Amino acid sequence: MGVLLMMRKEKSSRYMGASTLILGFGDAFHLIPRVLNYFVDADLTTVLGLGKLITSITMTVFYILVFRIWLCVLLSFLFYMPVATAVSYFPILGMLMIPKTICYILIVWSFYRYNKKKRLYVSKNWS
Repeated sequence: MGVLLMMRKEKSSRYMGASTLILGFGDAFHLIPRVLNYFVDADLTTVLGLGKLITSITMTVFYILVFRIWLCVLLSFLFYMPVATAVSYFPILGMLMIPKTICYILIVWSFYRYNKKKRLYVSKNWS
């Protein structure tokens, strides 16, 4: 979806597309080591730590870029905080990444709907 938004002419679409790609790129840095941890017999602690750092930076950039959709941003942050702070002690908290990701999808979908309505409004008024 991020790539499709980046290909549009509207500046706001490219902006949201870039935000989406930044988020997806950053999430990969902590998700890939977590998945590999189940299949590889190696200590991935350092790689996972670096992945968490990169993810937190890209999440912060994403939050800044989409601060207007405040409720989903707030919820995604609230779902992520227990994972970031206590998943080492309570691995089941990792399940909170699912509603966090759903919030991200809602943010992109909300933007998409807003942008679609805006385009329809402009095309009706210019016809």
